[in-house]
Amino acid sequence: MAHHFAQALSTAQLAIIDTGSRAVWRAFKRLCTHRAQTIAYASCRPSSLPEMLDMCAGRGVFAVVLGAAPGNILTVPAPVAVIAPSVSFEIPYMRKLLQNTALTGFSALALQAYLTPAPMMEALNNRYFETLRLGAFRRDPEAAEPLLRDAEYVWFDLSAVRASDAPSTAHPGPNGLYAEEACQLGHYIGVSNRARALFLFGYKSCLWASARMAQLAAQLLWHVAEGAAGRVYENVEPGVAGRPEFKEIVVDMGKQGQALHFLNSLTTGRWWMKIPVAKTAAQWISCLPSDYDTACRGEIPLRWLWHYQKLNY
Repeated sequence: MAHHFAQALSTAQLAIIDTGSRAVWRAFKRLCTHRAQTIAYASCRPSSLPEMLDMCAGRGVFAVVLGAAPGNILTVPAPVAVIAPSVSFEIPYMRKLLQNTALTGFSALALQAYLTPAPMMEALNNRYFETLRLGAFRRDPEAAEPLLRDAEYVWFDLSAVRASDAPSTAHPGPNGLYAEEACQLGHYIGVSNRARALFLFGYKSCLWASARMAQLAAQLLWHVAEGAAGRVYENVEPGVAGRPEFKEIVVDMGKQGQALHFLNSLTTGRWWMKIPVAKTAAQWISCLPSDYDTACRGEIPLRWLWHYQKLNY
């Protein structure tokens, strides 16, 4: 199996590694997609996942893992984004992640505050980990894009989708993401040129036969695949501002404030802002056009302040 999978990866843009039943894969193949020929598929046991993921990483192929929670698989301190209804040490896969003091970045999206303990929110703030609550995402869905763009691994707990749209999750709830919103997040994950792997999980194996659940996961996967097929790799590093495919814009914050530097890709339209760092080179952080608009009004964007404190204190 590993040999055939390795051969398929040589021409693949996306790899799907299935640790459960093949219901999602069968539902995905019934969708109208012209990307199937660029997708490598393999079914395996969770114990074989590290080897499969290493194969994908070695060939630079974005991987989607179906069914397995990443807690006992992923131990690297790379930036992680979690889409889940709550963050808590009582959740095994999160506990192992958050106890890792070497974790370089963490963001939690679609959180429901009444499901997340207040001490947990305080702990996230103290480590300068970002959160995007469900209500804030619904008011401004684009706010999720920079968080997912900066993540190397994304964990998507399907329990984040409300039970009326996703009836067969492990922890169904009355509130949560709409199905369309889940698919929009799938698109953001797919187009992110930094993401290495997506873990799509949050259901009991015995419930996976639900046709509607399989259809939702397949449609989310379709948006991931379409996004990944259109990826534009943009390496934003300290000297990037001098390259012709980017436009640097400097906003003067007045006599009492420093100038803020923004970077706009002329290829994809994406935005970054430069964060000064006292002991090392400045860093470019993903942002939105609205952050630039905020600076133009003479106000410092909240995300700029957040990352400035994170990198300097």
